[in-house]
Amino acid sequence: MDRKNNLIISNLKESPEYRNETLKLIEKSLGYSNGNSFMIDFYPLMKEANAENNFILIKDNKVSAHIGISYRYLTLKGIKSPVALLGGICSSKEIRGKGIFSDFLKTLISQNEEKVAYFILWSNLSDFYERFNFFEAGKSIQTKPPGPLSSEILKSYQKIKYADLTPHQWTEIKDLYNHKNEVIKFDRSDEDWETLSKIESSELYIKEAQSKIVSYFIKDKGQDLENLIHEYGIDPSEEKNLLPLLKRQSIWLEDRGADDLGQVIFSAFFRVGSRRLLDDFLSKVTDRKLRLISSCPQVTFTYKNETFECDTKTFLQVIHGPFEMKSKVPYLPVYFCGLDSV
Repeated sequence: MDRKNNLIISNLKESPEYRNETLKLIEKSLGYSNGNSFMIDFYPLMKEANAENNFILIKDNKVSAHIGISYRYLTLKGIKSPVALLGGICSSKEIRGKGIFSDFLKTLISQNEEKVAYFILWSNLSDFYERFNFFEAGKSIQTKPPGPLSSEILKSYQKIKYADLTPHQWTEIKDLYNHKNEVIKFDRSDEDWETLSKIESSELYIKEAQSKIVSYFIKDKGQDLENLIHEYGIDPSEEKNLLPLLKRQSIWLEDRGADDLGQVIFSAFFRVGSRRLLDDFLSKVTDRKLRLISSCPQVTFTYKNETFECDTKTFLQVIHGPFEMKSKVPYLPVYFCGLDSV
């Protein structure tokens, strides 16, 4: 509590009466239009089961700011590391420019810093978040500007509701997602898949061959990701046939090398949390070749017994892209899908 400014930090579990007001503030701050719902687009963040992690700043009995946290795991080569995804970040006009929101954000970071390897968020406010040591990193390829699906795709793929998938079909989709085992992605438990399927503003398409799903993709996410395929999975045996077809759509691809022509976009904003947890993850996925000695604001790390020093931004953009130094340090690409972003 900040008695001087009459501020109270709470959450939507402790103060459920502020839920509707919080959603209205988020949608107003993010410019949501009528007909779209932040609650639907970002269900994993805003679901009632996550209410204790929807932090609100109350001033004079009104919601002045919100920062939601979704706790997840990153995974590569079967190795997992805890991360905190921040979303629904907003503040009212009344507190802007006074340092109040900055203190709110710093408080939540401090409370979670030793619990996670990374804080991750999505925004277009680079200058603002760099003040808090969040830096854009990761490399995704967007093939073309958002647009409707082609008739070619609509002939090849069938649209299906998540609720209409059989248990066996769910298993096939999960297996296709997990085929992407050479990139860092979000680990998805059965509970995670169940939660993500509640994002009703997204659309699922599948392609079957001999009663087996050999490819799927997910497009749209309400106002957040309109007319864009932001997740896909293809059976390796079908990739040569189907990937060229998908590339002709507006789609996010993982970094597959120089053959992927399109707009390079950052995957997310990253902030280092616990040096210990991040070192544990990076060292395990590189077979102990990389060790993180110190972090933030300057990073010192060793790779194959050679020592490197750089600022945090450079470290993140070299390790995760888009600026690779493959001959000197490892490149650990990320593939973040739209359903996971908050």
